[in-house]
Amino acid sequence: GFGTGEHETTRLCLMALADWAQAGGRLSSALDFGSGSGILAIAAALRGADRVEAIEIDDRTHAAIRANCRRNGVEARVGVLAELPDPGAVYDLVFANIVPAVLLEHAERLCGHLRHAPAGGCLVLSGLVAEEVGAVAETYASLLTAAPVRMSLGEWHCLRFTTVPSRQRMR
Repeated sequence: GFGTGEHETTRLCLMALADWAQAGGRLSSALDFGSGSGILAIAAALRGADRVEAIEIDDRTHAAIRANCRRNGVEARVGVLAELPDPGAVYDLVFANIVPAVLLEHAERLCGHLRHAPAGGCLVLSGLVAEEVGAVAETYASLLTAAPVRMSLGEWHCLRFTTVPSRQRMR
């Protein structure tokens, strides 16, 4: 599965997770769509999520994801699935570090899995180069009625949407 933790897109997702946690964002559940090797699912569990779903369509990687979870002591909190959960399952944090075509194809479902008020949630989209950011940002902004925070490393970009203001903005 894709993912060693060194790629800029993964690092951007980890930075977005740290920002969400630092802002006081709730993190009891997380969804990692396009999980690859499970790095983001593991990071969410290590940050305190009690329930994490790692979604990876390539079921040949599932054993590796489970082994990585075991190595990091989070196997009891991370489930590995081949497809998105049924509608109605909501998460405090949703990661999607995958190609833009897949982000656009699954926009409504991913937004539907994000927790909204009163606790709110955080959606992190990565795997974007500059010319792809606009279409993805516009699609998700219209579905979430929220503007993203854009983060960049090298040629790669990440969009972070939150459904409630951070603790700093609530003061």
